Amino acid sequence: MCEVVEGYKPLRGYREHIGIYQAEKHTMNSQNTRDGIWNQIAGKWKQITGDIRSKWGDLTDDELMQINGEREKLVGKIQERYGKTRVEVEREVDEWVDSNSSRW
Repeated sequence: MCEVVEGYKPLRGYREHIGIYQAEKHTMNSQNTRDGIWNQIAGKWKQITGDIRSKWGDLTDDELMQINGEREKLVGKIQERYGKTRVEVEREVDEWVDSNSSRW
């Protein structure tokens, strides 16, 4: 028999819990995929810098060396250089990666 605790309400039903688990699992898989792509980018950073330069030509060679294939650094430098919001730059970078990832 279950004990009733005053003021206690179950937060979610079983089906809701499973849905949340699946959504979290999908997010983790997406993150793992993105991490894997960025590992590839970091490994081929010197070859990819030409592509980066053609997309974001205002980035300097020194900045590209500092970025060294790290997504967060790339987003930050683009944001700083072009004066865009972080959300805009993240979307731009992700779209660029999606459109070029088959080449790596």
